[in-house]
Amino acid sequence: MIDAKNTIQGYRVGDNTRRLVYSLVLIPLVPALAFIGSSATDGMLAPWSIDDLRWFHFLAASIWVTAIIAIWRKVIVWTLGRRWLTALVSLIPFVQVAYGQALWNIGCYKDELRISQFQVGIGVWIWASVWVWWLWERRNMWKDIESAKSRSPRLPKSVVRIVASIGLLPAMFGIFFVTGFALNDLFGFSDSSAFVGAYVLVAMLTLVIWVRIWWEAVAWSQRVLWMTVLWAMMLMVLPSLGILFISSATSIIEAIMFCLPVIGWGLWMAGTVRYWPMKVAAGGHHVMPRCMRCDYLLTGLRGTRCPECGDEPTLDELWAATAGEQL
Repeated sequence: MIDAKNTIQGYRVGDNTRRLVYSLVLIPLVPALAFIGSSATDGMLAPWSIDDLRWFHFLAASIWVTAIIAIWRKVIVWTLGRRWLTALVSLIPFVQVAYGQALWNIGCYKDELRISQFQVGIGVWIWASVWVWWLWERRNMWKDIESAKSRSPRLPKSVVRIVASIGLLPAMFGIFFVTGFALNDLFGFSDSSAFVGAYVLVAMLTLVIWVRIWWEAVAWSQRVLWMTVLWAMMLMVLPSLGILFISSATSIIEAIMFCLPVIGWGLWMAGTVRYWPMKVAAGGHHVMPRCMRCDYLLTGLRGTRCPECGDEPTLDELWAATAGEQL
């Protein structure tokens, strides 16, 4: 019996880990494939007045949407509501393709602004997809879930949090540059002041989103809260000072200036992951069984049938979903 459980748990954990790795691989892979595709068709779209960058964004958005859905489709309960909402939110990355222009006339930096806008769209789309697939719950989900084929194991919340965290990566880059360009071009800030201001604003937004994503998983105490505040102050202050000191240097060092925010965000994420104590103990001993369809708590029941929605998985399916809470 123990071997059977370990086999199920090993399969579930490995399966989710592979999906997460595939999702991370898309971050460098999608731009590379889209660039190759747009370069291979250079000049072929001229009769339709589609510039290369717009075509690049179309290819990147298509690959992102197709690949992410293909990776996670087996752990999504595909109800009628989720199908329609998935189709709707999947239009978000294509907004920049349909609009195809910078938000305002920024001169020679218009392509950089368009790329930043597209990155914001990718991040927002990932967050919207996470909400639709695993966080949005309504009774019976428009009553299109009676078939056993539509049942999927409940995805561990730890995996959902990591997928939501992936959305931060493109979004914070895009928001940082859009905000920096806006402060410099529209409000007359100097280069250094504009990007320091942009960094502070985006750092604050990153802090709020990151803490919100992981709030329920962390065992908060006074010590942990103070440590988080101290770490946040370092995130806000040190890269900002670096940008101010380097902004008047040569062009090569100016390029380093834009790497400082990335280093700050990376250290913040790594530090919180390292030092935040998580509520669930290793091995998943404190994870309680929940309904795979509606997340109803099943403790105390003599069978696997959910009194809330009527779903009745097998013991193996319920064990796999429960054990998979620990990634």
